[in-house]
Amino acid sequence: MRSTSKTGVFGLRNIISHEYASVDPVEIVNILKGHLPPLLVVLHRILDDLNTGKHDALFLIKT
Repeated sequence: MRSTSKTGVFGLRNIISHEYASVDPVEIVNILKGHLPPLLVVLHRILDDLNTGKHDALFLIKT
C-alpha cells in the first residue's frame, strides 16, 4: 500500500475506496491503533464542551 503520510486521512480514504485490492489490513489496523486514540480524546473534549454549553453564547441569535 502507498504511503499516506502526505495525504492524510483523505488519501487513506481514497486508497481504501479505489485501490482496495492493494490494501494491507495489518497496515490499516496499525494506522488505527496509532491515530484513533488521540482523535477520541479530541472528540470527547468536543462532546464535553457541547454538553456543558461552553460555547453556547457563540450561537445565540441577537434580535
